[in-house]
Amino acid sequence: HLLESEGAVLFVGPVLAPRQPTCRDTIGGFEVYRLDVEAARWVKVERLAADRALFVSEQSSFSVRASEVPGCMSNCIYFVGEVDDYSYVTWGVYSMEERKVLFQRPVGGSWGRYAAARWFLPAVVIPFADARAHCILGRKDKNLSSSEGQEDGSNCAKSRCYYQSFGSD
Repeated sequence: HLLESEGAVLFVGPVLAPRQPTCRDTIGGFEVYRLDVEAARWVKVERLAADRALFVSEQSSFSVRASEVPGCMSNCIYFVGEVDDYSYVTWGVYSMEERKVLFQRPVGGSWGRYAAARWFLPAVVIPFADARAHCILGRKDKNLSSSEGQEDGSNCAKSRCYYQSFGSD
């Protein structure tokens, strides 16, 4: 994924977790590189610029000032992506500081071909790139089952996660 953050061009690449014999692939982390135009090379980034968070997906990738988004954690990568040869969609949060996926869940339900065209964003309601779907935290449109997220919301920046879809196929 290519995106701009604080004037820098970043490449964000997912790293798959080691595959268990009976499980699907999952995101194990991310590697982030900044383009050094003068040296004509990519430089590995160990932490994001102050107060930044990244959102990456197949459809859209961007950065935000974490302090301006209620519930958003700085130095984190919020992701929605396809793994397992593009047959399986997952979403979660990766901490650059802790170097680990804080949580990751499969996307269930009838998202169909729009599975990658939605976002979750802590404590706010914002439609993104494809206006067909967005994900809401803090509003009960469709509660994730306890198998998809902890009931107390601790897996999602201290918020409960809900989905809402709209538009036609």
